[in-house]
Amino acid sequence: CIVKIFQTIGESTRSMNLTKNAKFESVRKSIEHYLSTDWFMWVCFLIACFITVLRVEAIGLLIFAAIICTILVFCEDVIIALEPFLLLCLCLIKCNNSYDEFIKMVWLIVPAAAAIIFHFNYYQRKLPHGELFWPMLAVSVAVTLGGLGKITAKEYFSLMPIFFTLGLGFGMLLFYNLMNSHIRLRENYSLPDKISKIMIIMGLFCCFMILEYYGEHLDKVLSTHGLLAFQWRNNASTFLIFALPFAFLRSIKGNHGWFWVGMLFYGCMMITGSRGGAIVGTAEVMMCMIALLCLDKRHRVHNIIIISVGIVMFFVFFWDLIYFFRDMLLRLLQIDDNEIRVRLMHRAVEDFLSNPVFGRGLGYFGNRDVHHSAKGALCWYHSSPFQVIGSFGIVGIAAYGYIFVARIVYFARRNTLTNKFIFIAYIGMQLMSLVNPGLFSPVPYLLMMTLLFVIMDKIKDDPEEIRLTGKAEKNLRRSKKKSVSAQTEKTA
Repeated sequence: CIVKIFQTIGESTRSMNLTKNAKFESVRKSIEHYLSTDWFMWVCFLIACFITVLRVEAIGLLIFAAIICTILVFCEDVIIALEPFLLLCLCLIKCNNSYDEFIKMVWLIVPAAAAIIFHFNYYQRKLPHGELFWPMLAVSVAVTLGGLGKITAKEYFSLMPIFFTLGLGFGMLLFYNLMNSHIRLRENYSLPDKISKIMIIMGLFCCFMILEYYGEHLDKVLSTHGLLAFQWRNNASTFLIFALPFAFLRSIKGNHGWFWVGMLFYGCMMITGSRGGAIVGTAEVMMCMIALLCLDKRHRVHNIIIISVGIVMFFVFFWDLIYFFRDMLLRLLQIDDNEIRVRLMHRAVEDFLSNPVFGRGLGYFGNRDVHHSAKGALCWYHSSPFQVIGSFGIVGIAAYGYIFVARIVYFARRNTLTNKFIFIAYIGMQLMSLVNPGLFSPVPYLLMMTLLFVIMDKIKDDPEEIRLTGKAEKNLRRSKKKSVSAQTEKTA
């Protein structure tokens, strides 16, 4: 139904005199050419840095909203809008308990919606069902039916539950279909390289935010010889989990110096003080190191030396590191039954037993006695398995189990070099979601992951990816064997 509405609006849009005229197309292509350059990405990076230093996140929202709307109007390539969108999301992670401030800017929905509708109609393409359509449809149904039989109409149809129900369900399914139709390989740039650059710039800006905060409170760091505590540490770590594998990927494809950018991401993840970030970041770095040793023959000796020296340095400065990270380690070791996350896990089981088939739904706020979520946020269980059983019941378990297996199969069929590192990011996000909302936050985390899986499909046919993965040689050998076999049979 939604697709038909878009198509109807598209037909009327194309009939207007303002569209599809040569003058507009000429201007549009010139603008798109500039906005698709690396220069523009670094300009956005600098804008984001100024916003962070000057503490003007509300103004930053207006600036980046204007940039994104301009891109959607003038650029056929939707990937160009990804970097400013991610930088905007990063700028806003510091704004905790700012619901009352930002709700005043709700009027931005109007120009944003207008730009989105214009884009997907003016640059309209067919909406094919991707391979993940059916698993995502199953999840959409489970999310929509969550709480059936228990949740009240008032709880279900409240503003935030409706937003998250659509964001995790049919809204994300529509986004997947739109991206699946609009993202494709381009002649003017390499899609694998483009997405790597976007993720790395996002990671560099996240590091800038963390280091800028440490620089501002340097006196406290020097006096305590320990970590700084700040509210947005889990969100910062989550963004770096996305970015980290792409830096190591570029160290294989190009200059080995990108290896140190990956280590910068890991170091900044550690100094956030996020327990989840420390554990998952370490696991993700280990996966990347294994991938480098297996895949990067060109730099294998350098990598072995660096890793060996790193291990030695770790043991040399072991007690200094323990002292610096003491607060995070104590919080990690002191987890007991009174820990909020542990109590929420127990509550998730109780909620599941109260309505086993459909759970309690996303609009259920009965757990605020355990964890009083911020205004404008849901009452999360802070762990993906418990979120599924508590909110969606048996139907949710089946749907999320289905999509988890489907994604693994999806990757196995598209096992190129870049896709290996995208999958590492996916594993990292799944691990992070065990202790945080993670992929149950539709914007930006689930949206980013959905987009990466679309890109995973598009780049499987990229000539450079095929060459780097060695599939061209394998296919050639396989075809030679088949021809020899066929010739033998013919002779016989």
